[in-house]
Amino acid sequence: MSDKKNEFEKLVSVEIEDVDSLTIAYTSNKVLIEFDESEVEETVGGIYTKGVKEHAFAKNTVRRGKVIKTCERIVPTRNEYDFTMWQTEIQIIPGDEVWINYFDMLNSYSLHHDDTTMKLIPYTSIICAVRDGEVIMCNGYTLLEDYEEEKGFGDFTWKEKMADQGIIRYIGQPNEMYYLPIMERDHSAYIKKGLGGAKVYGRCDGHLIIKNKSKSDPGPKQLKVGDRVLIGEPKRLFYLEEWAYARFDNRKLYRVCQQYNIIAVFN
Repeated sequence: MSDKKNEFEKLVSVEIEDVDSLTIAYTSNKVLIEFDESEVEETVGGIYTKGVKEHAFAKNTVRRGKVIKTCERIVPTRNEYDFTMWQTEIQIIPGDEVWINYFDMLNSYSLHHDDTTMKLIPYTSIICAVRDGEVIMCNGYTLLEDYEEEKGFGDFTWKEKMADQGIIRYIGQPNEMYYLPIMERDHSAYIKKGLGGAKVYGRCDGHLIIKNKSKSDPGPKQLKVGDRVLIGEPKRLFYLEEWAYARFDNRKLYRVCQQYNIIAVFN
């Protein structure tokens, strides 16, 4: 088995003998997820794609799996392999089916036991979970259906997807707080300018972690399913799944958006 699947991966695979004996560190922010890699070898349409994933890893990366173990709580962290900059509750439990931000799949430890492939994924990369048919949104994420406006020129009309708008189809609890990493020497300047609070929530990678006053979630009191919303930074959105491998909600495609990136609601 190759240690790495593409040139962007830095962490090698680890073989383990007993999953039950593995304990996730108390403040690691990690979740152990089991993946079925056969999903990226055959699409919903039955096209065999083995070998393609090494060349188009982002498109063909596994995006869903089953929760095996979780950490106990979330702490602010900033390092090469984890960038946890918000406070939230752990809403998943072992056995949940979860969808993951595929960017975080690139540099997470791969664990192998017999023929099972698992990865230690940052909890903050979990977008949503399904438990007994119920969808549970995590980390302040929402799922947006594409919004289309009718355009026309004379008798010729068409529908155009609006990149900066969407319709909320799934929404959960907002994040409790967002953090901001700053260099330690800049802390006093931030306090004087009113850009951050005096409280330091963590120290890591040569930085202090303070409250990010520029980000806050509007929460479910202001946002609800069915709302058409305006997106502040559309480039930050990405699709939950690729169409060929879609499994969520009868293969409907949704864009992933954090609540703080929603700046207005069209009533």
